[in-house]
Amino acid sequence: MGKLIGEKLKYYKDSLILTKVQREIIVGTLLGDSSMELRNRRPVYSLKFEQSFSRKEYIEHIYSIFSDWTGTGPKIRIIPNDGKFKERKSIWFRTYRHSSFRFYYGAFYSSISEEKKKVVPKLIHRFLTPRSLAYWFMDDGSCHEDKYGNKQYYLNTQGFAFYEQKRLVLALEKKFLLKFNIHKDKGKYRLYLRYDFKDKFLELITPYVFSSMTYKL
Repeated sequence: MGKLIGEKLKYYKDSLILTKVQREIIVGTLLGDSSMELRNRRPVYSLKFEQSFSRKEYIEHIYSIFSDWTGTGPKIRIIPNDGKFKERKSIWFRTYRHSSFRFYYGAFYSSISEEKKKVVPKLIHRFLTPRSLAYWFMDDGSCHEDKYGNKQYYLNTQGFAFYEQKRLVLALEKKFLLKFNIHKDKGKYRLYLRYDFKDKFLELITPYVFSSMTYKL
């Protein structure tokens, strides 16, 4: 499809409807690294998906699912050395602005602060599905081996307030019967899957984990 502009783009966007799969992925990635913007103190109802360039295949996979919702493919961004991190590359794409994303901005972003701040929705337990959990983990989860060779699974929730992390722990237990603990990590907190729930966690997410991300399992 060629690039659409003007009335043709408007009519095209009016025809778009989010699928169940897309909605589930939006929930998972908003708990992870996808984002929505605030410009001139006004929300922009579009989604930005971005990962380090080493995860190029994963971003291309997400793009293939949302390609109807964007006019351009993934782009490379050079992130300059800021004194804390060396110069690095990321890959990203952004969807069209669309009213279908209004709900997600209202659910995942604070309406109190004039600053853009991602939050955990109060009803997050209603939104989570196994696919959402898998994309959350692919986006912003990690796996490490302890000194005994046992795999430990984390959800890197450091950007959320402590009370929001408690909300996530309760939601994961209520929805999936999974038990996570909140662990301190360099002055912040993240979720740690209790070892005896590893098999259940993997059973839930493995069917939805994209091939280039199976290294995390």
